[in-house]
Amino acid sequence: MSLMDGKNVRSPKLKRVPTELIVSSIIQKRELKRST
Repeated sequence: MSLMDGKNVRSPKLKRVPTELIVSSIIQKRELKRST
């Protein structure tokens, strides 16, 4: 249940941020790890 509560608390902020932005940030992080 604790995990669900955490997601519920973060949901409002995540909803404001477009999924495309989140995906792009993850891709950038992966690229940085590969480059180093």
